[in-house]
Amino acid sequence: MNDDSIIKVNHSRLAEFSQEMLKAAGLEENGAEIAASSLIEANLMGIDTHGVMRLPIYCRRLKENMVNPNPEIEFEKRSPATGMIDGKNGQGQIVGHKATEKVIGLAREEGAGFVGVKMSNHFGIAGFFSRRIIKEDQIGIVFSNAPSCLVPFGGGEPYFGTNPISVGFPTGKNFDIIIDMATSRVAMGKIIMAEKNNQQIPEDWAIDQNGTPTTDPREAKKGGLLPAGGPKGSALALMVSIFTGVLTGAKWGEHLRSMFKNFEEPQNFGHFFGAFDIESFISSAEYYERINSLVDEIKSIPPAAGFEEVKLPGEIEAEEKKKRIEQGIPLKKEIAGELKKLNKRLKAGMELFPDENEL
Repeated sequence: MNDDSIIKVNHSRLAEFSQEMLKAAGLEENGAEIAASSLIEANLMGIDTHGVMRLPIYCRRLKENMVNPNPEIEFEKRSPATGMIDGKNGQGQIVGHKATEKVIGLAREEGAGFVGVKMSNHFGIAGFFSRRIIKEDQIGIVFSNAPSCLVPFGGGEPYFGTNPISVGFPTGKNFDIIIDMATSRVAMGKIIMAEKNNQQIPEDWAIDQNGTPTTDPREAKKGGLLPAGGPKGSALALMVSIFTGVLTGAKWGEHLRSMFKNFEEPQNFGHFFGAFDIESFISSAEYYERINSLVDEIKSIPPAAGFEEVKLPGEIEAEEKKKRIEQGIPLKKEIAGELKKLNKRLKAGMELFPDENEL
């Protein structure tokens, strides 16, 4: 990336800006802080597709009453270890935060807990929530459905969403094991980012509306994304649809419309949260000893040609977060310009960049 095309912004300043934009769009202080934290966490870890580039669409949906800015979220305990949340069409990060609190409590009481969610919205990166769960000496799992854009293996048009999966394991090291992945080859955010940056995409990411592989992100948005690993990714997308849609009362697949196009009705996203209390299986001391042995054994494997070392899920993100905290979060000038316009449109009166006139 050409350094002339990016601006580096202090993460705390960007978090403050994001929170003020969300408040100006209608969220209350606490909710704005939660949603902004999710976006900044994504940017810090290098997952820029789910960072502050999402602010304009989040704020638009709040302003146009497509998202409830102050939902009275309902939790119903269905058994000692399970419960259901009705998000009341709240911002996804706020609903997800409530589900995370509840599932941690259930696991603490019963050894394991599971919470289904309906009537939510886009909740950012799934790893934001699994990282919160593992801070409690628990193992966390988080699934979400998403609007239809993923072509089932063997199909010619999209049906599933990217349906992200995150599983988190605490290690006590300088990084935790965080699996955070879409069931498609890439997240839709990467297609959107490529379109914004006028870049082509690899031809094995997506098909156009005629079912032909394409390198044009605009044509990919008209067609569909391909599943990761062919039938394996397709099967995982189906699994997530069942957990987050069928099991919760939320919408799924083609019934879940795009947040960029649907301004007529609530989306009704579904999520699924799980937590396992480590002490309910083995002692924490034994767990950390064993998982660190596992990590050390994998890290000691000689790297293949073209690689410097074996990396575990979550390791690269932890390294990138440390670097960006020190050096700032890099934003493309196009994204920075959109944030400037958002600030003006919301009349928030908060300058983010050194010289706003240069954007």
